[in-house]
Amino acid sequence: MKVLISGAGVAGLTLAHWLTRHGITPTVVEKAPAIRVGGYKVDIRGAALDVVRSMGILDELRRLRTDVRTGSVVDTTGKRVASMDADTFGGRVHDDAEVLRGDLLRVLFELTRESADYRFGDSIVALDDSRVTFASGRVEEFDVVVGADGTHSVTRALAFGPEEHFIRDLGHRIAIFSVPNHLKLDREELTYISPGRTALVYSTARDATLKAMFLFTNTGSEEVDTDSGEVSDGTGEIGTGSGEIGTGSGEVSTGTGEVGDPAGSRKGDTPAGSVESRDPATQKAALRRAYAAEGWEVPRLLDGLDDTPDFYCDAIAQVHMERWSTGRVVLLGDAAHCASPASGQGTSLALVGGYLLAHELATAAAAARTASTATSGSGSATASNSAATSNSTSTTASNSAATSDSASVAASGFAVAADSATATVSGSVAAPDVAFTSGGATASDSVSTAASRGAAASGFALGDLATAFLAYEERMRPFALRNQELGPANIKRMVMRTRGQVRMSMVMLRLMAHLPGRDRLMAKVIEPIHRAANAIELPER
Repeated sequence: MKVLISGAGVAGLTLAHWLTRHGITPTVVEKAPAIRVGGYKVDIRGAALDVVRSMGILDELRRLRTDVRTGSVVDTTGKRVASMDADTFGGRVHDDAEVLRGDLLRVLFELTRESADYRFGDSIVALDDSRVTFASGRVEEFDVVVGADGTHSVTRALAFGPEEHFIRDLGHRIAIFSVPNHLKLDREELTYISPGRTALVYSTARDATLKAMFLFTNTGSEEVDTDSGEVSDGTGEIGTGSGEIGTGSGEVSTGTGEVGDPAGSRKGDTPAGSVESRDPATQKAALRRAYAAEGWEVPRLLDGLDDTPDFYCDAIAQVHMERWSTGRVVLLGDAAHCASPASGQGTSLALVGGYLLAHELATAAAAARTASTATSGSGSATASNSAATSNSTSTTASNSAATSDSASVAASGFAVAADSATATVSGSVAAPDVAFTSGGATASDSVSTAASRGAAASGFALGDLATAFLAYEERMRPFALRNQELGPANIKRMVMRTRGQVRMSMVMLRLMAHLPGRDRLMAKVIEPIHRAANAIELPER
């Protein structure tokens, strides 16, 4: 079975590993010249922990943890209004692991460096059923093409149409870049909040620089009057989910546009001066304008834009699609169901999705092999019986052995604290219940129809693929939707709309240290994240 994976991100590398475990050698094409290094910190939670544990890399990831120890919210003067341990600040519990995205990519890549066919510096430019044309000019046939190339997926655009059909903007923007550690932070995260504007910085155990992140409302969709504190909402209802910041995790996974990829693979025409422009200089100018009136260390952080070695800027958005596959093409990770930076779950969704898709492809392969063996055996028996009962000395076409037409397959932490303050006032934090059902067809259901479907590079029939894709989507879609639900509510807590909200948050944060039952309150606040992170039952390997 020939499988092409477009994108060497978390989803693509995870799929590559599990395919090799199932005896399938994938080809992985990545437009970057090598595995990307650096990047923002990401969280691995819930079901994703079971995936990395099964991969045998959990202990190594724990050794590579960011080791951020404390998180604090500061006021305009830089005074720490509230501080707490980093796990509480980041919404982490139990075995949750926080690592730099680049470290995770490196560990995943090493698992299949020798067992998968990696092609860096190349990308897909055309798809015609099983025929793939690459930017290098190479043309090949594949049984399966997997688009794991992020929120602004080129594979999705080629197979399903323009991205504007699938992306839902949440009305906010995100910018991330590295700056010198002029604050001398030692494994600490600081967050500054203002109406419509949030800024944060942090340092980690193995990085001498600071990462700076800016979250702000999108001018034109939600206008914030920072003088009066009033908000006029020009869009009405904010949609529901490109990257990744946890309600507390500060996690960012930027699709095809990593930190360090200035263009961010953003396509389409955008207005001059918009942060959605592909031009880094235009994006930086827009960011400076958005934060021109802010205090604390913001002006100095923005000065670092001129010399930063990495810069990323994009919309905070989600990807919603009616289906994730068509023909021989299937989407994975952010390309299929980006949950937005505000969900904090992009990395975990990528890990779980890669595991599930590999499982369903392998299940379909096994079913096809079984059907092939059974059909061949039946044909041999029929031929043998015919020969034994025939009085003819010549062999006729009706006595020939039967053959089978079978396939070979081988956010920042202040959001949690601020939400706990809200919970103190309201008395509770509700978490929606979403039922998970994994029913639907199994891979074996379509084996009998495979003979009537087209076959590609190694003869793997479309019927088998359709069944595998359906089973993958039926398992994964409820989990993805559950985690997408986190995004809209979280971003509203991360970026507060009025001065009144900011003031109330500051007051409650100051009181937090003195409130009885604080730990119980915080557990209630982060419960929705972890319920969503565990809202799936993984099949056995």
